[in-house]
Amino acid sequence: MFPNIKFKGELRPSQTDVVKIAREQIEAGERQLHIVAPPGSGKTVTGLYLWAEVIKEPTVVLSPNTAIQSQWAARTDLFTEDGGRIPVHRISTDPQQPALLTSLTYQSVTLPTQDDETLDTVAIGCWIDNLLVPEKRLADTPEEAQVWIESLKENNPDYYKERLAFYRKKMRDYISLEDDVLKVLHKSALKTLERLRDKQVGLVILDECHHLLGHWGRVLAAVNEYLGDPIVLGLTATKPDTKKAGPTDVGRYMEYFGPVDYEVPVPAVVKDGFLAPYQDLAYLVRPMGDELDFIADASKALDELVEELCNPPNGKDGQPVREGLIEFTKRILSTRDFIMGKAPTWDEFVGRASKFAISSRLFLMDQEESLPTGVPELIVDAGLLGDKAAYWEDPLHRVGPTISWYCRHGLRRSEEEEDHELADKAISRLRLLGTQITETGTMACASPVSRILAYSRAKAQALIPILTTEQKNLGDTVRAVVICDYERTSAVTAELSHLLDEEAGGAIAAFRELLTDEETDKLNPVLLTGSSVLVDDDLKDNFETAARHWLASNKYSVDFVWKEKAGFYHLLGKGGDWCPRVYVEMITE
Repeated sequence: MFPNIKFKGELRPSQTDVVKIAREQIEAGERQLHIVAPPGSGKTVTGLYLWAEVIKEPTVVLSPNTAIQSQWAARTDLFTEDGGRIPVHRISTDPQQPALLTSLTYQSVTLPTQDDETLDTVAIGCWIDNLLVPEKRLADTPEEAQVWIESLKENNPDYYKERLAFYRKKMRDYISLEDDVLKVLHKSALKTLERLRDKQVGLVILDECHHLLGHWGRVLAAVNEYLGDPIVLGLTATKPDTKKAGPTDVGRYMEYFGPVDYEVPVPAVVKDGFLAPYQDLAYLVRPMGDELDFIADASKALDELVEELCNPPNGKDGQPVREGLIEFTKRILSTRDFIMGKAPTWDEFVGRASKFAISSRLFLMDQEESLPTGVPELIVDAGLLGDKAAYWEDPLHRVGPTISWYCRHGLRRSEEEEDHELADKAISRLRLLGTQITETGTMACASPVSRILAYSRAKAQALIPILTTEQKNLGDTVRAVVICDYERTSAVTAELSHLLDEEAGGAIAAFRELLTDEETDKLNPVLLTGSSVLVDDDLKDNFETAARHWLASNKYSVDFVWKEKAGFYHLLGKGGDWCPRVYVEMITE
């Protein structure tokens, strides 16, 4: 029997509307509820109210991260059982111990398997199919493709493992699209689903459900019957971007959630005082001096790369340690060699490698090298390139396909480790210019130059004039929240390590910048993330007094350990009660 759990507050108007619609839908036999509501409209309380006072069934809440997972458990303190606090055993965030309300992450029930020989076999088959695609035609027969893959496995095992992992993931996604999704789940995810089924879950709440257009959504839609066809409540502030998903995933999402049952209007939430009106403003910055120098020098990297590839050093025997780019290009053109086989005619070679056939001849012309016997001249001035002439004028387009062939079919398949390292170096250099060498050719990619523009130190420095201006206008009433995408970044590659560090563009960099200016330092900044709490040194004593009072008032037991840094303190809380759910609420209040 479901316990007597009641909400001890008063629902907002929009929450009352959602509850009314939910009651009507459930009474009509509907098993799907789909609610869209902006941040600040109280989606968490609405979901808990439906659990406690409407549906009254064991419930699992799934969220995209641990912070939101903890928030659901924390908000149960707004409810009572028989007039008192809900017993601890009713609420769980542990996948091994589901309770009356279990709050988990999507990952805990959708984690894919990692090791499976069958999956490897299917992945290899997918890899072979990709090499046989007519537009790429890297192999004419499955046997040719298999030879190429086996050559990689023997001569370049690291790259082989990297590509196999890519195709394993691709096939896991395919199986979850077309077949029994349970086949691709990890044992831990299967056990969690089994425990939830044994708990007789009657309601599944899916927070931020717009994330469910991919693997997570495929799993949950497939296991709904396994769980006993519970009521599904989808909550989100953002409708899914259906343009970024395939039609099968979009169709499944729409079928799983059904149409939107209620959309909370933003003006109503603003009017009720629960959401602040705002206006977007932009402050434009220019990269710093050394960042600008890097951007300006990036174009030189291509010339230096070509020079290095064309001129391998001599070994102890006085001979080049490898086949240079010029010699490789001439050999491929003269033999029409596809590595996995040879084209009997020039026309067939062009049909299977049209970009390389043009790029390689342009490259040799630029190097003032003669073409091999039997290779037709490329008469650019006669318009042979047609409307693509402008495309081939770009230096990167001109030599890129030739370097790609050299890396993929020469260096990567070499038995020498030094050649693998050179291939990685060449690929890294081209990535610097926004071109990625893939398994089958080249494609545009995010470049280090674009990363510099994204993570430039100038952005953090812009906080000072912005906040100083706000402070002058608002005086002591100024309150500011600086929102960053991350605490630290993992997107800084080796070629940018001298310009960007792990804090570049993140919350810690912004926090440090505020401390460097006398005016913004007076704002007493505090940094708060899911793993760190940093406090301005001027604020430390007052902060600790207020924090200890709050913790005692809320019956939490925490010991403070302070680590002094340059201009601030790093707070390390000790004790079982210290967690993001607690300190986020503490600092916010």
